[in-house]
Amino acid sequence: MIDLKEFKKLRRRIADLQAEKDRAQGAYEQTLRRLKKEFKCSTLETAEALHIKLNQEATQLEKEFETQFTKFKEAWGDVLSID
Repeated sequence: MIDLKEFKKLRRRIADLQAEKDRAQGAYEQTLRRLKKEFKCSTLETAEALHIKLNQEATQLEKEFETQFTKFKEAWGDVLSID
């Protein structure tokens, strides 16, 4: 059996864990509201899919930029003294 001191310690631990859970729930709900407002995503799964899509688009745009910049340097590098 547990004594009163141990019982109070456990009760305090439960209260701490409940407060931590409440903070995490609030952060989760705030994140969902922000995702919905800024990106029109109603779930984390939708946000993850959008994140993947945007990363793929960014990678493609970076490749296109590098290609175009290489062409620019080839055409104008001597005139503009670009290495």
